[in-house]
Parts: sequence; C-alpha cells; structure tokens
Amino acid sequence: DGDEPAPVVHHLREANEHLTLAALNAQASATEAREAHHRQNEFLAMLAHELRNPLAPIRIAADLLASGRADGEMSPEQLKLIIEGQVTHLSRLIDDLLEGSRVGTDKLRLECHVVDLVEVLAASVATCQPAVNTRLQRLQVNMPNGPLHFYGDPVRLTQAFSTLLNNASKYTPAGTRLQVSAMPD
Repeated sequence: DGDEPAPVVHHLREANEHLTLAALNAQASATEAREAHHRQNEFLAMLAHELRNPLAPIRIAADLLASGRADGEMSPEQLKLIIEGQVTHLSRLIDDLLEGSRVGTDKLRLECHVVDLVEVLAASVATCQPAVNTRLQRLQVNMPNGPLHFYGDPVRLTQAFSTLLNNASKYTPAGTRLQVSAMPD
C-alpha cells in the first residue's frame, strides 16, 4: 500500500507540469498573435496613408482636364502624364497590399536602381504643379543641366518629394513662392 501513492503523486506532478507548460505556451502564442495583429494594423494604416497621397494630384489634374481650365503652365498632355504616374504608383501600392508577406515585414517593396534625381524631382514638381497653381503660388525650380545620378526607387522617391512639395504648398500662404533646388556636390 505504501508504494502506490508515490506513482500517483508523480503522475499528478507530471500532468501539472504539462498543464503549466501548455498554459505558458498558450499565453505566449496569444501575445504573439496580439503583436502580429498590432503590426498588421500599423502596416495597413501606413498603407492607407500612402494610398491617399496620389489621389489629390489625380483629382486636381482630372478636374482641370474635365473643366478645360488647363492653364498655360500645364498642358492636357502634362496633366495626363501626372494621372498616369500616380495610377502607376497606386497600382504598385495595391500590389504590395495584395502580397500578404509585406504585412509580416511591415515594409513596402523597393525597386532600387540608379536613377536621375533631376527626372525624379521634375516628376514630383509636375505632380504638385496643379495644386500650387490652384493656391496661386509660384514654384521656382533650380536643377543642374545634366543628370544627378542617385541609387533609389524612383516611384518611392517621387512620392516622397511629392509629399514634401504638397505639404509645403498646403502649409504656405496663397500667393507665396516655393523653391526646389538640387545641385551636385
């Protein structure tokens, strides 16, 4: 009789240890799931912001085209190019959204190569020009005559510079001058 309780106690301790480990693992899994959900929400919020950025230039350019108010500075062809460039950017963002692995890494895709920064800045200026014109602002652009080679993603760089220019225009009083300069070292 004296030997029987010891194996039962041993089995109970073992079962208790397994339950404790299972509870700890479940708690760790729940914490990991909450953190992954939080990262996903942050990524989606960032992506929503990125998706909204190209809409303003598209809307302004489309309004100017539809109303026939394309002024002397922006031809219908230039406005069409702005819309096409922003639609390309939107398409890439949507591709990032559809590629589920991006959510886990919290990163958007970069397609880096040597680009001409003068062309990137010119595209950014063209994208923002309709909004600048609407606010009766003057945008002075100082660029070198030749290319400025830079390693980066032209779509992301254009978006970054466009955002900076749009914010400068939005938070600067109407009728003032904005300036963009890029010069080689």
